[in-house]
Parts: sequence; C-alpha cells; structure tokens
Amino acid sequence: MRSAAAIAVLSLASFAAAFTVTQPSDKKGWTDCNAQTLEWKTVQTDAKNFTVVLVNQDSSVLSDPIVLAEDVDASKDSLDIDAPEGGWPSGDDFQVNLVYSKKQSDRIYAQSVMFDIKEDKDCSESSTTKSGSQTSTATSSGASSSASSGSSGDDNNGALATTAQTGLIGAVALLGAFLA
Repeated sequence: MRSAAAIAVLSLASFAAAFTVTQPSDKKGWTDCNAQTLEWKTVQTDAKNFTVVLVNQDSSVLSDPIVLAEDVDASKDSLDIDAPEGGWPSGDDFQVNLVYSKKQSDRIYAQSVMFDIKEDKDCSESSTTKSGSQTSTATSSGASSSASSGSSGDDNNGALATTAQTGLIGAVALLGAFLA
C-alpha cells in the first residue's frame, strides 16, 4: 500500500513539472497593441504541439474564448501572437490556456496565471513581429502559425513555483489518503 502511495506521489510530482506558462504573468501582462509574446517551459514528456486559447471568466469582458494559435510547436518555448480579429480585448483577469486542440479545449495542458490586457494609448495600428521567433495570426474561429529559429528569455515569474506548489499539495493530500 505504501509503495502505491509513493508511486502516486512521484507521478504527481512529475506532472507538476509539465508545461508551464511563464509569460504573460501577473506582473507583466499584455497590451492591446500589436503582437503579444507567449512564453512557456516544457519537459520531454509534454505533448509536441498545442493550441493557445485566451479566456476570461467574466463574460462581460470576453464572451467566448478566442483561439489565438493552433498546432504550436512546443519545442519553440515562445510565440509572438498577432491581435485577434477585431483587436485585443482589454481588461483584467485574462488567462491563456495551452490545450490539446480547438475542438478539445477542455484538455488543458497548462494555464497562465491571471493577467491584465492594458490599453496602450500610444499604440500604432501597424503590427510588428520579432525576427527569430514564432509568429501567429489569430481569429475567433482559428489561427495559423509559422515557425523560425529563435530563443526566448528566461523571465521566470513564479508560475513554475506555483505549479510545483500545487502538485506538492496534491501529492501530500493523496499520500494522506493512502496512509489513513
């Protein structure tokens, strides 16, 4: 019985280290201007591709989830996402979900912390992209993406620590249930 508990704890610990969204963060959100950068960390056992969905629990801010990119290469670690059709919504408490697919968006690999999309009064209407990175064009019904080589910064904002902490709490609870 105890070995089963140990295996369960180790399984949860490895799951806690899976996909982690590092940008946007609660400290550094997005603006409603031009392309926005999504960054994540992976481990070898993560899926090779995923779909990016923007969500907000407040339907007055965002009535439906927006698919920002599909079939994203997980090994790239970052993606510059062009504004969705109609522009970026602005407001508080957005989240980005990395999901299995557009049709199976309930299979969430990772979820960012809540972040704000702020209005940028100095924004020009032209869209800019960074060279050496992956870019995408988003619409409410889907997206296309293209990849080129590049690297991402190491802006660890605590999302990894939060994921590990959540996994640890779950592991302790599971261990307690087995030992009780």
